Order: sequence, then C-alpha cells, then structure tokens
Amino acid sequence: MHDFHPPITDAGLYWVVPVPAGALQWSDGGRSATIEMQDVAVIDQPKWPARKAPATPARMSFKMIFEATNQAVTYDDKAKLSRDLSDGGTRGGAVNGI
Repeated sequence: MHDFHPPITDAGLYWVVPVPAGALQWSDGGRSATIEMQDVAVIDQPKWPARKAPATPARMSFKMIFEATNQAVTYDDKAKLSRDLSDGGTRGGAVNGI
C-alpha cells in the first residue's frame, strides 16, 4: 500500500513499516480496509531530518480504517493528496499523522 507520501502534518509524526499479510483485512465487499498492528518496532527521531538527529528505539500499536464513500475525489493540487477531515472525519478518507 502506498499513500504517495502526503505532506507531514504539523505534529511531525509518521513511520514507514512493512505490513504483514495478516494485518490487512478487507470488509464490506471491498469498501473498507483495516490495518491493525501491535507492538511494532519503530525509530523515534523527533529532530529528523537534521543531520545526526538523535534516534530512540520505540514500539507502537495502531489501527487504521479506510472506508470508501460515494463522493468523487479529484486531486488537482499535489499539496492536498488527502481529504480534509476538519469535519471530524464524517466524510471518510485517509488520516495523515496521528
């Protein structure tokens, strides 16, 4: 799965990890996908991309749910490769950051 690397949120949080086959589950006739992983090894590096930024081994657990909508989406602005979830996510779409 590739998200075309949208801009990093103001929180500055993101990790790239391999997703084992069993962690991805499809439901609702392919209209919903859930990725759930527990105790995943990551590197916490809050000063990245600074040269020689301190790195601390860490672990995290997460669950992401992606749900299709009947709303058409046009990506005409590369800086907006994800949907605006300012309504609390009631329109569906991907969440970037934590």
